[in-house]
Amino acid sequence: MKTPPPDLRALTKRNEGRFPAGYVSALLKFGRNFASHGSTEMPVWGTRFRSLDPANDPTGQQHIDDVVAYIYSLQIH
Repeated sequence: MKTPPPDLRALTKRNEGRFPAGYVSALLKFGRNFASHGSTEMPVWGTRFRSLDPANDPTGQQHIDDVVAYIYSLQIH
């Protein structure tokens, strides 16, 4: 990557003490098409997650929720 990735452990700190779960979820689902996502280097995971378990999780939402929960667990409080 040309630009180093942001410190995902500091999302809560950078957002006035609130973890931006909706923002993180939208980035995972929509990638760079999401207005606030500047880099094309971040893959769009929504389409990849939909293909993992089309019978039980056709939208891939559970996988997205799992990644959001993981990133939340990394937060420095």
